[in-house]
Amino acid sequence: MRCESRALVVIGAILCTAIVAAAGATDLLRAGDHDADGRSEMTLYHNASGLWTSLTSSSGFVGGMSRSWGGVPYAAEPGDYDGDGRTDLGLYDPTTGYWYVLLSSTNFTTSLTMSAGGIGWRPVPGDYDGDGKTDFVVYNFNTGQWYGLKSSTNYTTVLSVNWGGSTYIPVAADYDGDGKTDLGAYHVDTGLWTVLLSSTNYTTALSKFCGGSGWSPVPADFDGDGKADIVVYDFVNGQWFGLKSSGNYATILNVMWGGPAYLPVKGDYDGDGKADLATYVSTTGMWYILLSGSNYTTSITRNWGGSGYWPSTLYP
Repeated sequence: MRCESRALVVIGAILCTAIVAAAGATDLLRAGDHDADGRSEMTLYHNASGLWTSLTSSSGFVGGMSRSWGGVPYAAEPGDYDGDGRTDLGLYDPTTGYWYVLLSSTNFTTSLTMSAGGIGWRPVPGDYDGDGKTDFVVYNFNTGQWYGLKSSTNYTTVLSVNWGGSTYIPVAADYDGDGKTDLGAYHVDTGLWTVLLSSTNYTTALSKFCGGSGWSPVPADFDGDGKADIVVYDFVNGQWFGLKSSGNYATILNVMWGGPAYLPVKGDYDGDGKADLATYVSTTGMWYILLSGSNYTTSITRNWGGSGYWPSTLYP
C-alpha cells in the first residue's frame, strides 16, 4: 500500500438547528445519533422485516429501542433529513429511486417521500448545501454523475456534477470543513482518493493516494478538526491506516482493530468529536468499539444483532 498526497486544480467541473455543533461532529453523527446526546447509537437494520433496533448511548448501551420501517427491497439510508439533531429512518428503493423517510421531529408520525435515483444509482445522502439537513443524493457508477435534491430550497433545486466513474466508489464526506458534504471518489485498484471541494463551488479538488487493492475506504473525522480524514481498512488484518487532515496529511493513523468477518462501522460512540474504530461481526452480533477518547486504550463490547441484521452506518 502507498500513501502520498498532491494537489489538483479543476476548472469548470460540472447522502441548521442549535443542537448541531461543529461541521465535523455533524458529519459523524448525522446518520447515527438517534437520541440527540452527541453520541452514536449501535443501530441495526433487518432487511427482511424492516426492523430498526438500537442500543442507545444515553443508556450506556444497555437500553434498546426498536421501530418498524421498511423491508425488502429497501436499503437503510439514515440521516437528519429534518434538521432536528436526531437521526431519521431513511429508506431507498434501488429499483425505483424512491426515498421514504420517517421523521423524528414528529415522533415518527409523518414521513417524507422523494424521487432521486433508480437502477444503477447508489445512494450517497449527506448535507451538500450546508443547511443542517440531509439531502437526497445518488451516484451513478457507470458515468460518475452525482445527482440529487437540495433541502435548502425545499427540493426545488438539484445537485448535478460529474466526478468519478466505473472504477471509483463514492466516499462522500466533509473534507474541507465548511459544513457541506464534498464529492469524494476512491479508486479501488490504485488507492487514489480524489475529492471535489464544495468550499470552492467544485472548482478545485484534493488528491491523495492511500489504500488500493484489498483496502476499503472509511472516511471520517478521526482527529477532531472538523474535516474528514483519508483512511482505509484492511479486512484481512484489521488494520486502520490513513492520513490525518489536522497534520496536512503528513501524520498518519495506524491501528490494528478487527480482521476477517469484522465490518467497519462509522460513528462517534464516546462523544469526543472523533470517529471511533467500530467493528461488527454479522454472524455473532458482536460489536467491538475502540474509543478515540482514551487514545485507543479502552473499548466497548456488546452483543447486539446477529444473522440478517446489518449496521445502518456501515462505511463508506
